[in-house]
Amino acid sequence: MDSAKETAKETFHKVIHPSMDPSKNTQQPASTGLERDLEPKPQKVHLPSEGEDIVYTPSGKLAGKKAFITGGDSGIGRAVAILFAMEGATVAIVYLPPEEEDAQHTKTQVEKNGGQVILIPSDLSLSIDCKDVAKRAVEALGGIDILVNNAATRQEQGGICDISEELWASTFRVNLDSYFHLTKYVLPHLSKGGVIINSASVDSYIGVPSRLDYATSKGAVVAFTRALSLFLAKCDFIEGIRSSCCLRNFINITGLATYTDAIVTLRPSQLQKLESLGLYYNSPEPAIICIECGFAINPTRAPRHPGDKHHIPKSARRGLKPLIYSLNLPNPETLPLRPNGSPPHPNLTVYKGSACKYCGLRSISEKVLLAHVKTKHSKEIKLAARR
Repeated sequence: MDSAKETAKETFHKVIHPSMDPSKNTQQPASTGLERDLEPKPQKVHLPSEGEDIVYTPSGKLAGKKAFITGGDSGIGRAVAILFAMEGATVAIVYLPPEEEDAQHTKTQVEKNGGQVILIPSDLSLSIDCKDVAKRAVEALGGIDILVNNAATRQEQGGICDISEELWASTFRVNLDSYFHLTKYVLPHLSKGGVIINSASVDSYIGVPSRLDYATSKGAVVAFTRALSLFLAKCDFIEGIRSSCCLRNFINITGLATYTDAIVTLRPSQLQKLESLGLYYNSPEPAIICIECGFAINPTRAPRHPGDKHHIPKSARRGLKPLIYSLNLPNPETLPLRPNGSPPHPNLTVYKGSACKYCGLRSISEKVLLAHVKTKHSKEIKLAARR
Protein backbone atom coordinates (compact mmCIF):
# COMPACT_ATOMS: atom_id res chain seq x y z
CA MET A 1 0.00 0.00 0.00
CA ASP A 2 2.82 2.39 0.95
CA SER A 3 4.62 1.53 -2.29
CA ALA A 4 1.51 2.35 -4.34
CA LYS A 5 1.12 5.64 -2.50
CA GLU A 6 4.76 6.57 -3.17
CA THR A 7 4.37 5.71 -6.87
CA ALA A 8 1.26 7.89 -7.08
CA LYS A 9 3.05 10.71 -5.31
CA GLU A 10 6.02 10.52 -7.71
CA THR A 11 3.65 10.62 -10.67
CA PHE A 12 1.89 13.60 -9.11
CA HIS A 13 5.17 15.49 -8.73
CA LYS A 14 6.07 14.85 -12.36
CA VAL A 15 2.71 16.11 -13.56
CA ILE A 16 2.72 19.10 -11.29
CA HIS A 17 6.09 20.43 -12.42
CA PRO A 18 6.01 20.47 -16.25
CA SER A 19 8.15 22.95 -18.11
CA MET A 20 6.06 25.98 -19.04
CA ASP A 21 6.74 28.66 -21.59
CA PRO A 22 6.47 32.23 -20.29
CA SER A 23 3.66 34.38 -21.61
CA LYS A 24 4.72 36.70 -24.39
CA ASN A 25 2.66 39.59 -23.08
CA THR A 26 3.90 41.03 -19.79
CA GLN A 27 1.76 44.15 -19.66
CA GLN A 28 -0.22 44.69 -16.46
CA PRO A 29 -3.26 46.93 -16.10
CA ALA A 30 -2.31 50.44 -15.06
CA SER A 31 -4.25 50.27 -11.78
CA THR A 32 -1.94 48.36 -9.44
CA GLY A 33 -3.15 49.85 -6.15
CA LEU A 34 -0.31 52.12 -5.06
CA GLU A 35 -1.43 53.75 -1.83
CA ARG A 36 0.90 56.72 -2.21
CA ASP A 37 -0.95 57.82 -5.38
CA LEU A 38 -4.41 58.00 -3.82
CA GLU A 39 -6.15 61.33 -3.23
CA PRO A 40 -7.83 61.61 -0.82
CA LYS A 41 -5.86 59.15 1.25
CA PRO A 42 -7.80 56.00 2.22
CA GLN A 43 -9.16 55.70 5.73
CA LYS A 44 -8.03 52.72 7.77
CA VAL A 45 -8.63 51.07 11.07
CA HIS A 46 -5.24 51.03 12.71
CA LEU A 47 -3.50 48.00 14.10
CA PRO A 48 -1.71 48.28 17.45
CA SER A 49 1.67 49.16 15.93
CA GLU A 50 0.23 52.24 14.26
CA GLY A 51 -0.56 53.87 17.56
CA GLU A 52 -4.34 53.95 17.73
CA ASP A 53 -7.12 51.45 18.45
CA ILE A 54 -6.06 48.06 19.83
CA VAL A 55 -8.70 45.86 18.25
CA TYR A 56 -6.92 42.53 18.21
CA THR A 57 -5.29 40.39 20.87
CA PRO A 58 -3.08 37.57 19.47
CA SER A 59 -2.93 34.22 21.21
CA GLY A 60 -0.40 32.20 19.21
CA LYS A 61 -2.95 30.52 16.93
CA LEU A 62 -0.37 30.20 14.13
CA ALA A 63 2.77 29.69 16.20
CA GLY A 64 5.43 27.93 14.13
CA LYS A 65 3.41 28.11 10.90
CA LYS A 66 4.77 29.38 7.60
CA ALA A 67 2.46 31.48 5.43
CA PHE A 68 2.88 32.59 1.83
CA ILE A 69 0.63 35.53 0.85
CA THR A 70 0.29 37.09 -2.59
CA GLY A 71 -0.58 40.77 -2.87
CA GLY A 72 0.62 41.26 0.69
CA ASP A 73 1.90 44.79 0.22
CA SER A 74 -1.41 46.59 0.87
CA GLY A 75 -5.11 46.23 1.58
CA ILE A 76 -6.43 42.84 2.64
CA GLY A 77 -3.09 41.16 1.90
CA ARG A 78 -1.26 43.51 4.25
CA ALA A 79 -3.82 43.00 7.02
CA VAL A 80 -3.58 39.22 6.61
CA ALA A 81 0.22 39.35 6.71
CA ILE A 82 0.27 41.49 9.86
CA LEU A 83 -2.34 39.46 11.70
CA PHE A 84 -0.82 36.11 10.70
CA ALA A 85 2.54 37.34 11.97
CA MET A 86 0.95 38.58 15.20
CA GLU A 87 -0.42 35.07 15.69
CA GLY A 88 3.08 33.62 15.40
CA ALA A 89 3.45 32.72 11.72
CA THR A 90 6.53 33.46 9.66
CA VAL A 91 5.25 35.27 6.58
CA ALA A 92 6.43 35.71 2.99
CA ILE A 93 4.62 38.15 0.71
CA VAL A 94 4.85 38.62 -3.04
CA TYR A 95 4.07 41.94 -4.72
CA LEU A 96 4.69 43.86 -7.93
CA PRO A 97 8.14 45.54 -8.00
CA PRO A 98 6.62 49.07 -8.38
CA GLU A 99 4.87 48.50 -5.04
CA GLU A 100 8.12 48.25 -3.08
CA GLU A 101 7.22 51.21 -0.86
CA ASP A 102 3.94 49.60 0.19
CA ALA A 103 5.70 46.27 0.79
CA GLN A 104 8.27 47.96 3.01
CA HIS A 105 5.43 49.49 5.04
CA THR A 106 3.94 46.02 5.50
CA LYS A 107 7.35 44.75 6.61
CA THR A 108 7.65 47.59 9.12
CA GLN A 109 4.23 46.86 10.62
CA VAL A 110 4.90 43.13 10.85
CA GLU A 111 8.22 43.72 12.61
CA LYS A 112 6.69 46.29 14.98
CA ASN A 113 4.31 43.57 16.08
CA GLY A 114 7.19 41.17 16.69
CA GLY A 115 6.79 39.15 13.49
CA GLN A 116 9.02 38.13 10.61
CA VAL A 117 8.31 38.74 6.93
CA ILE A 118 10.14 37.87 3.72
CA LEU A 119 9.63 40.16 0.70
CA ILE A 120 9.47 38.64 -2.80
CA PRO A 121 8.89 41.14 -5.65
CA SER A 122 7.51 39.51 -8.81
CA ASP A 123 4.89 39.79 -11.56
CA LEU A 124 2.45 36.92 -11.06
CA SER A 125 0.82 37.44 -14.45
CA LEU A 126 3.55 35.21 -15.90
CA SER A 127 3.39 31.46 -15.30
CA ILE A 128 7.16 31.09 -15.30
CA ASP A 129 7.42 33.74 -12.59
CA CYS A 130 4.81 31.92 -10.50
CA LYS A 131 6.98 28.82 -10.63
CA ASP A 132 10.05 30.81 -9.60
CA VAL A 133 8.17 32.62 -6.81
CA ALA A 134 6.86 29.34 -5.39
CA LYS A 135 10.39 27.92 -5.33
CA ARG A 136 11.80 31.04 -3.65
CA ALA A 137 9.04 31.07 -1.03
CA VAL A 138 9.53 27.39 -0.18
CA GLU A 139 13.28 27.86 0.15
CA ALA A 140 13.01 31.07 2.17
CA LEU A 141 10.38 29.74 4.56
CA GLY A 142 11.68 26.17 4.71
CA GLY A 143 8.28 24.83 3.68
CA ILE A 144 4.74 26.22 3.59
CA ASP A 145 1.73 25.59 5.83
CA ILE A 146 -0.61 28.28 4.48
CA LEU A 147 -0.96 29.58 0.93
CA VAL A 148 -3.08 32.73 0.57
CA ASN A 149 -3.89 33.51 -3.07
CA ASN A 150 -4.91 37.14 -2.68
CA ALA A 151 -3.30 39.16 -5.49
CA ALA A 152 -5.82 40.74 -7.83
CA THR A 153 -6.30 43.58 -10.27
CA ARG A 154 -9.47 45.50 -11.01
CA GLN A 155 -10.38 48.45 -13.22
CA GLU A 156 -13.74 50.16 -13.48
CA GLN A 157 -15.20 50.03 -16.99
CA GLY A 158 -18.42 51.24 -18.58
CA GLY A 159 -19.42 47.74 -19.63
CA ILE A 160 -18.49 44.86 -21.89
CA CYS A 161 -17.94 47.13 -24.91
CA ASP A 162 -15.24 49.05 -23.01
CA ILE A 163 -13.21 45.98 -22.03
CA SER A 164 -10.35 45.30 -24.42
CA GLU A 165 -9.10 41.81 -25.13
CA GLU A 166 -5.83 42.65 -23.41
CA LEU A 167 -7.58 43.93 -20.28
CA TRP A 168 -9.74 40.79 -20.14
CA ALA A 169 -6.69 38.55 -20.56
CA SER A 170 -4.53 40.46 -18.07
CA THR A 171 -7.30 40.40 -15.44
CA PHE A 172 -7.53 36.62 -15.71
CA ARG A 173 -3.75 36.17 -15.71
CA VAL A 174 -3.53 37.84 -12.30
CA ASN A 175 -6.90 37.03 -10.71
CA LEU A 176 -7.18 33.38 -11.74
CA ASP A 177 -4.13 32.03 -13.57
CA SER A 178 -1.74 33.02 -10.77
CA TYR A 179 -3.93 31.15 -8.27
CA PHE A 180 -3.76 28.03 -10.44
CA HIS A 181 -0.01 28.21 -11.03
CA LEU A 182 0.95 28.97 -7.42
CA THR A 183 -1.34 26.28 -6.05
CA LYS A 184 0.12 23.82 -8.54
CA TYR A 185 3.72 24.55 -7.58
CA VAL A 186 3.21 25.04 -3.83
CA LEU A 187 0.97 22.00 -3.27
CA PRO A 188 3.77 19.38 -3.24
CA HIS A 189 5.47 21.38 -0.47
CA LEU A 190 2.44 22.02 1.73
CA SER A 191 2.68 20.36 5.11
CA LYS A 192 0.13 17.88 6.42
CA GLY A 193 -2.85 19.85 7.66
CA GLY A 194 -1.96 22.78 5.40
CA VAL A 195 -4.51 25.09 3.84
CA ILE A 196 -4.98 26.98 0.58
CA ILE A 197 -7.04 30.17 0.95
CA ASN A 198 -8.31 31.80 -2.24
CA SER A 199 -9.60 35.35 -2.21
CA ALA A 200 -12.78 35.87 -4.25
CA SER A 201 -15.45 38.57 -4.10
CA VAL A 202 -19.18 39.10 -3.65
CA ASP A 203 -19.01 40.55 -7.18
CA SER A 204 -19.00 36.97 -8.44
CA TYR A 205 -22.57 36.61 -7.15
CA ILE A 206 -24.14 40.04 -7.43
CA GLY A 207 -22.79 40.82 -10.92
CA VAL A 208 -21.38 44.32 -11.50
CA PRO A 209 -21.45 45.57 -15.13
CA SER A 210 -18.62 48.05 -14.55
CA ARG A 211 -16.39 45.21 -13.30
CA LEU A 212 -17.47 42.44 -15.64
CA ASP A 213 -13.98 41.05 -16.14
CA TYR A 214 -13.17 41.20 -12.43
CA ALA A 215 -16.48 39.64 -11.35
CA THR A 216 -16.09 36.85 -13.90
CA SER A 217 -12.55 36.07 -12.76
CA LYS A 218 -13.68 35.94 -9.13
CA GLY A 219 -16.55 33.62 -10.04
CA ALA A 220 -13.95 31.36 -11.61
CA VAL A 221 -11.95 31.46 -8.36
CA VAL A 222 -15.01 30.14 -6.50
CA ALA A 223 -15.39 27.29 -9.00
CA PHE A 224 -11.65 26.59 -8.84
CA THR A 225 -11.80 26.36 -5.04
CA ARG A 226 -14.75 23.97 -5.08
CA ALA A 227 -13.12 21.64 -7.59
CA LEU A 228 -9.77 21.83 -5.81
CA SER A 229 -11.38 20.99 -2.47
CA LEU A 230 -12.89 17.82 -3.90
CA PHE A 231 -9.58 16.86 -5.48
CA LEU A 232 -7.73 17.31 -2.19
CA ALA A 233 -10.36 15.35 -0.28
CA LYS A 234 -10.25 12.36 -2.64
CA CYS A 235 -6.50 12.25 -3.31
CA ASP A 236 -4.98 9.41 -1.28
CA PHE A 237 -1.43 10.79 -1.44
CA ILE A 238 -2.39 14.25 -0.11
CA GLU A 239 -3.12 14.16 3.60
CA GLY A 240 -5.16 16.74 5.45
CA ILE A 241 -4.78 19.67 3.05
CA ARG A 242 -7.83 21.91 2.71
CA SER A 243 -8.88 24.56 0.21
CA SER A 244 -11.19 27.40 1.14
CA CYS A 245 -12.44 30.63 -0.38
CA CYS A 246 -13.15 34.04 1.15
CA LEU A 247 -15.77 36.14 -0.63
CA ARG A 248 -14.88 39.64 0.43
CA ASN A 249 -16.89 42.81 -0.01
CA PHE A 250 -15.59 46.32 -0.56
CA ILE A 251 -13.02 47.66 1.86
CA ASN A 252 -12.38 51.34 2.28
CA ILE A 253 -8.75 51.25 1.22
CA THR A 254 -6.58 51.22 -1.91
CA GLY A 255 -8.47 52.32 -5.00
CA LEU A 256 -11.68 53.04 -3.08
CA ALA A 257 -10.87 56.47 -1.69
CA THR A 258 -13.71 57.96 -3.73
CA TYR A 259 -16.16 56.28 -1.38
CA THR A 260 -14.94 58.13 1.70
CA ASP A 261 -17.18 61.14 1.03
CA ALA A 262 -20.19 58.91 1.77
CA ILE A 263 -19.29 58.52 5.44
CA VAL A 264 -21.36 60.30 8.10
CA THR A 265 -21.18 59.78 11.87
CA LEU A 266 -24.05 59.24 14.30
CA ARG A 267 -25.03 61.40 17.23
CA PRO A 268 -24.45 59.95 20.73
CA SER A 269 -28.21 59.65 21.28
CA GLN A 270 -28.49 57.49 18.15
CA LEU A 271 -25.56 55.39 19.32
CA GLN A 272 -27.36 54.80 22.63
CA LYS A 273 -30.46 53.71 20.74
CA LEU A 274 -28.41 51.18 18.82
CA GLU A 275 -26.79 49.92 22.02
CA SER A 276 -30.20 49.39 23.58
CA LEU A 277 -31.03 47.08 20.68
CA GLY A 278 -27.92 45.01 21.28
CA LEU A 279 -25.52 46.50 18.74
CA TYR A 280 -22.41 46.48 20.91
CA TYR A 281 -18.89 47.26 19.78
CA ASN A 282 -15.19 47.01 20.63
CA SER A 283 -14.84 43.25 20.84
CA PRO A 284 -11.23 42.23 21.66
CA GLU A 285 -11.05 39.97 18.60
CA PRO A 286 -12.24 40.23 15.00
CA ALA A 287 -14.86 37.84 13.72
CA ILE A 288 -16.76 36.98 10.58
CA ILE A 289 -18.01 39.92 8.55
CA CYS A 290 -21.79 39.89 8.32
CA ILE A 291 -22.99 41.79 5.27
CA GLU A 292 -26.60 42.88 5.70
CA CYS A 293 -27.84 41.68 2.32
CA GLY A 294 -26.75 38.17 3.24
CA PHE A 295 -23.89 37.80 0.75
CA ALA A 296 -21.39 36.87 3.44
CA ILE A 297 -23.81 34.30 4.83
CA ASN A 298 -25.28 32.51 1.86
CA PRO A 299 -25.40 34.29 -1.52
CA THR A 300 -28.09 31.95 -2.85
CA ARG A 301 -30.43 32.78 0.02
CA ALA A 302 -30.08 36.53 0.36
CA PRO A 303 -33.14 38.20 1.90
CA ARG A 304 -35.75 39.65 -0.42
CA HIS A 305 -35.41 42.96 1.36
CA PRO A 306 -32.13 44.19 2.91
CA GLY A 307 -33.77 44.81 6.27
CA ASP A 308 -35.59 41.49 6.43
CA LYS A 309 -33.57 39.07 8.54
CA HIS A 310 -36.19 36.33 8.30
CA HIS A 311 -34.99 35.20 4.87
CA ILE A 312 -31.52 34.46 6.22
CA PRO A 313 -31.03 30.78 7.15
CA LYS A 314 -31.66 29.99 10.82
CA SER A 315 -28.27 28.32 11.11
CA ALA A 316 -26.60 31.55 10.03
CA ARG A 317 -28.68 33.60 12.46
CA ARG A 318 -27.73 31.28 15.33
CA GLY A 319 -24.04 31.64 14.57
CA LEU A 320 -24.03 35.38 13.94
CA LYS A 321 -26.18 36.90 16.67
CA PRO A 322 -27.04 39.76 16.92
CA LEU A 323 -27.41 40.11 13.17
CA ILE A 324 -29.65 42.80 11.74
CA TYR A 325 -31.72 45.48 13.39
CA SER A 326 -34.24 47.95 11.97
CA LEU A 327 -34.44 51.57 13.09
CA ASN A 328 -36.26 54.72 12.06
CA LEU A 329 -33.87 57.63 11.74
CA PRO A 330 -34.21 61.04 10.09
CA ASN A 331 -33.24 61.73 6.52
CA PRO A 332 -29.50 60.89 6.34
CA GLU A 333 -28.81 64.36 4.92
CA THR A 334 -29.81 65.78 8.33
CA LEU A 335 -27.19 63.78 10.22
CA PRO A 336 -24.43 66.29 11.05
CA LEU A 337 -20.81 65.38 10.48
CA ARG A 338 -19.81 67.25 13.64
CA PRO A 339 -22.86 67.51 15.91
CA ASN A 340 -22.53 70.56 18.17
CA GLY A 341 -18.86 70.75 17.34
CA SER A 342 -18.14 67.43 19.03
CA PRO A 343 -15.88 64.84 17.37
CA PRO A 344 -17.55 61.93 15.53
CA HIS A 345 -18.04 58.73 17.44
CA PRO A 346 -15.10 56.45 16.51
CA ASN A 347 -17.05 53.20 16.52
CA LEU A 348 -20.17 53.90 14.51
CA THR A 349 -20.55 55.06 10.95
CA VAL A 350 -23.46 55.60 8.57
CA TYR A 351 -22.78 54.63 4.97
CA LYS A 352 -24.98 56.23 2.34
CA GLY A 353 -24.87 57.07 -1.37
CA SER A 354 -22.45 54.93 -3.39
CA ALA A 355 -21.03 53.26 -0.31
CA CYS A 356 -24.51 52.16 0.72
CA LYS A 357 -24.90 50.00 -2.37
CA TYR A 358 -21.87 47.90 -1.56
CA CYS A 359 -21.73 48.44 2.20
CA GLY A 360 -18.69 46.55 3.38
CA LEU A 361 -15.92 46.77 5.93
CA ARG A 362 -13.02 49.08 6.58
CA SER A 363 -10.60 46.42 7.78
CA ILE A 364 -10.60 42.69 8.28
CA SER A 365 -9.47 43.44 11.84
CA GLU A 366 -12.96 44.73 12.61
CA LYS A 367 -16.02 42.81 13.65
CA VAL A 368 -18.81 44.44 11.71
CA LEU A 369 -22.54 44.23 12.25
CA LEU A 370 -25.01 46.06 10.04
CA ALA A 371 -28.34 47.67 10.79
CA HIS A 372 -30.92 48.55 8.18
CA VAL A 373 -32.38 52.04 8.29
CA LYS A 374 -35.45 53.40 6.53
CA THR A 375 -35.81 57.16 6.27
CA LYS A 376 -39.07 59.04 6.02
CA HIS A 377 -38.33 59.55 2.32
CA SER A 378 -38.05 55.78 1.80
CA LYS A 379 -34.33 56.07 1.24
CA GLU A 380 -32.16 53.29 2.53
CA ILE A 381 -28.91 53.67 4.40
CA LYS A 382 -26.88 51.17 6.35
CA LEU A 383 -25.17 51.31 9.69
CA ALA A 384 -21.92 49.60 10.53
CA ALA A 385 -20.36 49.36 13.96
CA ARG A 386 -17.21 47.78 15.28
CA ARG A 387 -18.14 45.15 17.78
